[in-house]
Amino acid sequence: MTAFRTTRRGFQSAALAGLAGLAAPRVLAQAFPSKPIRIVVPFAAGGVVDLMGRVIAPKMSADLGQPVVVENRPGAGATLGADVVAKSPADGHTVLLGTIVTHATAQHLSKIGYDPLKDFVPIGFHGFNANWLLVTPNLPIRTFQEFVAYARQNPGKLNYGTPSVGSSSHLSAELLQQTLGLQFQHVPYKGSTPALQDLIGGQVQFMFDNIGSSTPLVKAGRLRAIATTAGTRVKSAPDVPTIAESGVPGFEVIGWAAVYAPAGTPEDAVGRLNRALNAALTTPDILAKLNEAGIETRPGSPADLAAFTRAEHEKWGKVIRAGGIKAE
Repeated sequence: MTAFRTTRRGFQSAALAGLAGLAAPRVLAQAFPSKPIRIVVPFAAGGVVDLMGRVIAPKMSADLGQPVVVENRPGAGATLGADVVAKSPADGHTVLLGTIVTHATAQHLSKIGYDPLKDFVPIGFHGFNANWLLVTPNLPIRTFQEFVAYARQNPGKLNYGTPSVGSSSHLSAELLQQTLGLQFQHVPYKGSTPALQDLIGGQVQFMFDNIGSSTPLVKAGRLRAIATTAGTRVKSAPDVPTIAESGVPGFEVIGWAAVYAPAGTPEDAVGRLNRALNAALTTPDILAKLNEAGIETRPGSPADLAAFTRAEHEKWGKVIRAGGIKAE
């Protein structure tokens, strides 16, 4: 009898141990996040993407119950920070605030150390900011139609500045050139500021620039905005028509940012991060800060972002190949 009880207790202990073992993964999954979360921004501090990361970090931290810190890792045309995240542990505690550069254009411009479609799992879309077409006021151009007519009358004589090769500014002009059969001369700069300075001075005649960053120059009359690259009119510039409505149906170029984690990140962590991100993007004070900077949010699911990323990657690959564009 004693032996039977001892044996039965042994079986019970083993069974309980087995159940505990089965429950362990579930307990671990529920523990996310278990330490601070890094949002890697692949650009220097102070830019639009950096702002996007820092605005949402406090709200996400409160939601997730762990510190959410922004880490700037600029370099290699924004691909350095992306490469760091791609090679980080796939546990959800390190994510990337990726952009059109890191996930749609970089791979087509030069050899990079990661695959934007295979080495990441989408978390959620953050937001986008459109460009607008700016011309120097000394040109006799006030509408997009006048711009196109002037470009046709002066093939190859219009110079345009960009902050870098392969930027959304550059691709806006390249797509317009390919779509309408126009001829422009590209003058790349190291950043938007020197390009805008030369545009004001007349060294270049036009430029596509982020709406939020150049609004003060337009309001001061130092530059003239004649159209935007968004699919619909931009909230922060409702009086400026889109290129699409000005005679080029379907034309759209947006600079965008979205959150990605390393491939293999558990689904529960992806879902938890997505919910925290979307909650931040629907918070009134955060929306106000982003809209003031010309950024419009687009909350959605990981599946939505996956489809969007693939479409952007394919779209800009075609444009870059057709234009023979290479990173400098």
